Amino acid sequence: MRTFTLAALIFFIAFSAASAGQLWTATGSTGTIDPANLSNATIGTSSVGYASSSTSTAGINVRYNVTLDDTTAPTLGHIEILANDAGLTNGVTATLYGVNRTTGAVTSVAGVGSTGSTSTQAYSFPIGTSVTFDFTNNYYVIKVTLARTSTSNFPTLQGIRLY
Repeated sequence: MRTFTLAALIFFIAFSAASAGQLWTATGSTGTIDPANLSNATIGTSSVGYASSSTSTAGINVRYNVTLDDTTAPTLGHIEILANDAGLTNGVTATLYGVNRTTGAVTSVAGVGSTGSTSTQAYSFPIGTSVTFDFTNNYYVIKVTLARTSTSNFPTLQGIRLY
């Protein structure tokens, strides 16, 4: 009986630790591209970025609906993007918004941006402990903007997560 109890305890501790580390993720390719940006954007296997045929330097906006399978209030302490700036003057930014289900009021919760690199890197920003996620009374959405200063640069977003 002791062996069974110990095994069950270890299982629940491991399960709790595994589920606490990462609560919401999305690959870049799963977002909704703003209709005005469709002709400038391309979707890869897991990424979103500028199409090679695009002659625009206008930003591309992509939105991700944040959903959870659980009704408990999650502890989400960071927002993170996996992005490639394709140079120092380009960028990828992500902003998490809360939308009140009753009034429709939109509130900026947190944001993160890339810092000018030519390689794919993770960029993380703490949301803070004062933010309480209330999925009963709010919707949550992340708006990502890809920006470039030259048509020869191709910044991309590979993924985004809240953890």
